[in-house]
Amino acid sequence: MISTSASSAFRSSFETLVASLSGLSAGHCNVTRVAIQLLIVCLFSCCGCGSATSLEELANRGWLAYLSKDQEKLTGAMTAADKLDKRSGEARFLRGLTLVRGGQPELALVALREATRSENLQKRVRIAAAQAYFDLGQFSAVTEVLEQALRIDGDDIEAHRILAGLYYDIGANPRAIHHLEAVARLDPRDPRPHRLIGLMRKDFQDYPAAVSAYRESLERGPADSLAAEIRLELAQSLSEQRNYAAALDALDETTCTPEVLAVRIRCFRILGQMSELKRAVSE
Repeated sequence: MISTSASSAFRSSFETLVASLSGLSAGHCNVTRVAIQLLIVCLFSCCGCGSATSLEELANRGWLAYLSKDQEKLTGAMTAADKLDKRSGEARFLRGLTLVRGGQPELALVALREATRSENLQKRVRIAAAQAYFDLGQFSAVTEVLEQALRIDGDDIEAHRILAGLYYDIGANPRAIHHLEAVARLDPRDPRPHRLIGLMRKDFQDYPAAVSAYRESLERGPADSLAAEIRLELAQSLSEQRNYAAALDALDETTCTPEVLAVRIRCFRILGQMSELKRAVSE
């Protein structure tokens, strides 16, 4: 399909050609026809209508559908790529993505290995392969292909996210924190990386670092439900630092749950605020 700008360019060039050829004798008709045909061929060849561009666009569209887990759009992109060139790296890449989401990791890896022949797909192929290896329980292969992806592009946020989650699950906290910090840097609006960093720091009783991480998470404007959880964890960390007044301030806008009440009672008791303690218990 020709873009609007290409269509306008064609119309303008065509009108210019017609104007320049107006008044020619009948003997020049053949020349006119040939010139118009050549112009059409040139314009169409410059409009980006080749299959390579279309395949690249389909690969990009399919990748976005894969990340958002939109199986319908992903399948549509794969089908369209197959019609253009079933043997292309892009078509095999999209087939691999579809098989990953379809729960067929072994077949997905076969298709993705074939797609590695396309230089521009190297990073994405490895990220998709990581999910297939994860589904097969081959965790060492997961980390290997994701580290390879990061050697291609050190700022790929998806690779950092997966590695952070994987390292967190197996208790490799320093590595998990490294990748969470990368995710936080690459997506300044996401409050979750610093929240997870806070949890890990808190679990290892590194309360000053936990407090710093929780405060950074709250600065990013998390949703109300998540914000309440972060404030509770922040208050618990502050309480462990014996900063009881700050802990109470952190819970000031938080709905009273049994966990919140426990922190408040402890702080009021230690601070000697007996009237506030009685009010908290009675509520």
